[in-house]
Amino acid sequence: MSDNDYPLDSYRTSFGKYLKRLRTERKYTQAYLQAATRVAATLISAFEHGERAVGPEVAEKLADGLQLPDYERERFLIAAAKTRRKDRLMNEARHLPPEVLNYVPKMLPSLGIDPAQITSASFWKAGETRDRYIGNRLDQEYARLRSAMIGIDQYDLLHVTADGERFLCALLVVPAR
Repeated sequence: MSDNDYPLDSYRTSFGKYLKRLRTERKYTQAYLQAATRVAATLISAFEHGERAVGPEVAEKLADGLQLPDYERERFLIAAAKTRRKDRLMNEARHLPPEVLNYVPKMLPSLGIDPAQITSASFWKAGETRDRYIGNRLDQEYARLRSAMIGIDQYDLLHVTADGERFLCALLVVPAR
């Protein structure tokens, strides 16, 4: 089942549990979060019960009210975006050129990954896994990338120019066992 076919109810339920966990970890009531965000407590309750989709503006307000650190904020905004089919992109992604938005979907099949078979995805912060196997595989893949940069191997790269500076982006993919 692809991400587009995954039932929205599941994303909404999952997001609702996530929102409630973040709120209760901070010992915030729905009323407090309402005051901090100007999002109605009844709406917060509906999100927490998986009854409503969360639009990008409301997700931003909730993230601000929960005072999420940058990394957790990104996870939160992506989880919220999944609750609404038309809002699958975070605000930061809406202005990006198609080359950037389509880089990962284009690369996955060439790496032996069928995008239609992806059932979940998540972000890991560097250091969240200390698995030597993954580290060794990433080292091998990085070596292949370096070989490609001097013309010995093949590697697809994304070239981006921003504020007059040029950047190359590479997707390193290794099995996580």
